[in-house]
Amino acid sequence: MNVQSQYRFSLVLALLIGIGAVVGIFHYQNVSSRYIFPIDKGTLSIT
Repeated sequence: MNVQSQYRFSLVLALLIGIGAVVGIFHYQNVSSRYIFPIDKGTLSIT
């Protein structure tokens, strides 16, 4: 197994997971933000 290709694969996988998590969190906030965790956009803190 080539170490560089394995590293690149894990890097791409981590990047995709990170992007998916961010998109999922923003979608979840837009759908049900006021009921569970209302986030103040100015300070980004959970009220």
